[in-house]
Amino acid sequence: MKKPTKAKISDVEKLVEIMNPPNSFGEILKFMISKVFPNAQIMADRAYEIFMSKENVDVLREKTKQIYLKYYSESEIKKMLRFYQSKEGKNILSKMPAITTELALASRDWSLKIVDDSKDKIEAMINDQIDADTKAGNIRDLQDPERISEARYKFSQKYIEAKGWDSKKLSLEQISEIREQEGWKTPFK
Repeated sequence: MKKPTKAKISDVEKLVEIMNPPNSFGEILKFMISKVFPNAQIMADRAYEIFMSKENVDVLREKTKQIYLKYYSESEIKKMLRFYQSKEGKNILSKMPAITTELALASRDWSLKIVDDSKDKIEAMINDQIDADTKAGNIRDLQDPERISEARYKFSQKYIEAKGWDSKKLSLEQISEIREQEGWKTPFK
């Protein structure tokens, strides 16, 4: 990356000052803190003060500055400065904290739903891969602790189901019995 000019750095500093990223992220932080301390407003307020200390805000401003320098040209920075100093730009900036908070929450909810909806598909993919690797005698699996754990887990679940046991209430004897089985000892045979 080409070293930015002094003028570009100066303009980015002005832009970061105008856009005030800690203000937008501060709103998200307030929301998150209120979830951690739902019945303790004084603690929530104190936590917010600590998180939004001058040192932390300065770090966020510097990181924002570096990102802008990396992705925006000098011309784009100047145009952004003009825009955010205009009536419309100021109006947009005044709405940014609320929009950023809502976007963060929507993204979180969306990603949690996708993960939850995809859990069964991902587990099926893993099981299919284990089956394929096992049938192929894939030697790398014999040295991969994660794959061994997955295969042992799969074997255990099938064994528990075949025995009619409750997997949440296994006794030490039942666990020992599972571990004595050939499918546990050599999961890729």
